[in-house]
Amino acid sequence: MQQNISNFMKMKKVTLSFSILAISALLVISCKKKTPNEAPEADTEVQSSIDAAYATYLISDIDMATSFSAENTFLKHFYTEIPGTAGTLGAGTGSFTAIRDISANEITFAWNKTKCLDGRLRSGSIFLYWGYNPLWNPTVNLNAKYAHDFEFKGRIVLVDFRVDGWLIENLNGSEAYLKNTLSSDNWNPSITNITWTLEGKFKFTHPSDSTKNMTWDGKLYKTLVNTSNKDVFTLQKVGTPQTPINWNFAVVNYYGAATGVTSGNVPYAMLISQTNPLTRDFTCSSDKVGGVSIDPITNSVVVRYEEHHPIISGITSFTTGFGTPKEKYRRQIYFANEGLQNPDLLVSPCDNTGEVLIKGISYPITFMK
Repeated sequence: MQQNISNFMKMKKVTLSFSILAISALLVISCKKKTPNEAPEADTEVQSSIDAAYATYLISDIDMATSFSAENTFLKHFYTEIPGTAGTLGAGTGSFTAIRDISANEITFAWNKTKCLDGRLRSGSIFLYWGYNPLWNPTVNLNAKYAHDFEFKGRIVLVDFRVDGWLIENLNGSEAYLKNTLSSDNWNPSITNITWTLEGKFKFTHPSDSTKNMTWDGKLYKTLVNTSNKDVFTLQKVGTPQTPINWNFAVVNYYGAATGVTSGNVPYAMLISQTNPLTRDFTCSSDKVGGVSIDPITNSVVVRYEEHHPIISGITSFTTGFGTPKEKYRRQIYFANEGLQNPDLLVSPCDNTGEVLIKGISYPITFMK
């Protein structure tokens, strides 16, 4: 009996020793550290930034088309067709139509496969409704008929509206609004810039690849930076006809915030600060040859120019994968040379390039247009 107890105790010691060794080995394995040469994988993803920047650019473009219509400027802008292109894609195509229905407080900008002066191919309509309405504008200055008027408010509706094949819609039947935010009807344009807000929810459907569809849900604050320039705007005396804003010489800034999804249905959040707003200068255009064709009647060469007006400066704070386990490190999108260290180079170029700054590293990008 004594021998059996002795053998049992020896076996127990051996088993315990094996258990301690096994636990020690597991601890050593689990605590194994990365070698000094193993660097974390770099975050170089920039496509989501390009996508969101493009969506924001298109929103600013809807704002500007609406702003031209809201100033009764119907034909002198870069949303009209390139001369000589009407009918090139069939009967009625290549056309641009503007209609102001005073009785219905409605303005329509309509395109039919129209190659516009800014190089974009547009189809469909943008409707702008303004004035008193008990549902969406119950309190209003009844004299606010134009975008520069105090308390002007317009409702924006898109109908089969397409830009370069992208279908842009009011998301889920939502409504979008352009609103003048001057604090008073007694103001001086030499010291006060005109301001507005544009807010809404929009869906962007790619013409051929549903994985590239996007959404944009946000609010932009817009400022006419050079309101004091008399070539841009002159405030007439009360009771006299007002001169419309000449948007072709305007410089506008945008700041605000937006959320949505970029290609691949990836959520994002974007913040545009008032300190570094997005800027569009409509005296700045690429002015490059967009194409050459032969006039079928005169048999002469027709040179087509592209009056593209890019966002020339500004910085956005951008997070892709926002609110998900795959949320990435916040990055900055630079629309010009703001990220450069040499102050001599801090000049806003009139082009479509920029950079994305991720963890202190800059990645050059070309924006979509």
